[in-house]
Amino acid sequence: MKKIVFKPENNGAKDFFEPPKPSSKYIPRWYRESEKYQNGKFDPSLNPPQLYSMKYCAPFLDGLTAGYMITTQYDIFIKNKDNKEIGIYPSFESDKVASQVLQRDLSAYPIPEGFVPIHFLWKYFFTIELPKGYSALFTHPLNRYDLPFLTTSGIIDCDDFHSTGTFEFFIKNDFSGLIPKGTPFVQVIPFKRDSWKSEYDDNPGDIEKHEKFLIKKTLSFMAHELYRKTFWKPKKFL
Repeated sequence: MKKIVFKPENNGAKDFFEPPKPSSKYIPRWYRESEKYQNGKFDPSLNPPQLYSMKYCAPFLDGLTAGYMITTQYDIFIKNKDNKEIGIYPSFESDKVASQVLQRDLSAYPIPEGFVPIHFLWKYFFTIELPKGYSALFTHPLNRYDLPFLTTSGIIDCDDFHSTGTFEFFIKNDFSGLIPKGTPFVQVIPFKRDSWKSEYDDNPGDIEKHEKFLIKKTLSFMAHELYRKTFWKPKKFL
């Protein structure tokens, strides 16, 4: 099993900040409390078939639980004045705030629709070390559109580069309120660096064969369970 190592940047960070943890520990409440089926219970007699929720989608859950989460270390309060002046408390002037906030020049940067056109930075106080040949994707927590901010994405070669840093983010229009301590703001997903070559194969023979296999399997499982019971493979992040 490969190992990812989180190290505090100094003794103060070691004693004060919570290190990143597996993303599986941050499954949101709205997902955990959602029903698997429309009306809460499976009813095979319905026609058309009963709707089922994202809770039955294994790829969706794999996105939620992949890798590790970096979280806010304080309760953070956002004061938004007409989407033009944003106050964030505690502010970046405090030397013990894990969500350091600074503005950057956005003259050439497209602003995500629905977000305030001001660029801010999260600060984190742990280095990340990966085995040789591995990098990490740093991105907004996957499938977490409920969060009042949007973190931008980047890839860092953490097998050789070991340093703390910042992640850019935007705040949703008209959002004022609390971002609680422990809110995930960056998801870290390690991956092995490989060189890839793309090609296009216009022979549908293999696809047709696969489709026949799927139809046969669907007779054994309900359609929404087919991927989870036939193709899905466990992913471990401890």
